Amino acid sequence: MKTLLTFAMLSMVIVANAQEQTKIEKYVSASVSLANGNSNAPRIDSISRAAYFMVEGGVSFKNVSVGLGFGRSSFNFSQKDSWSNWFVEPKTSVILLERGIAKGYGVFGIGSYLESNPRFFIEYGAGTVISLKELDLSVQYSVWDNLGYISFGVSKTF
Repeated sequence: MKTLLTFAMLSMVIVANAQEQTKIEKYVSASVSLANGNSNAPRIDSISRAAYFMVEGGVSFKNVSVGLGFGRSSFNFSQKDSWSNWFVEPKTSVILLERGIAKGYGVFGIGSYLESNPRFFIEYGAGTVISLKELDLSVQYSVWDNLGYISFGVSKTF
């Protein structure tokens, strides 16, 4: 329950929306995330296993964004690749605070690895985005698949 409540503060990697926005906008984004590598996560034994990347596309209206992300769960390419390394994640974000070109947001998503017996995960967190004309730069902290991650992303609205 604590995880769900914390996650209510919404990847990544999200396009910020101005308070006065009245039309639906589309966005694409890309992000890289790094795990905290704590001792409770023995599978995180190198930077290649502690990082993942994602691309996302979606729509925004007012202060809410809804998107679909696709990514790889690690940068470890030493083994033969399989679908179990890849995931898909529908996610949403909500702008909670706006100050000039900076916006604070919460993010929430539920994803699944692309394997024959799907393994599901939840992502929740919060971040800041800086809007620079048509590009947004974001930094967020989230819990993703039971690990804490810091993510850096760039988004384009069109």
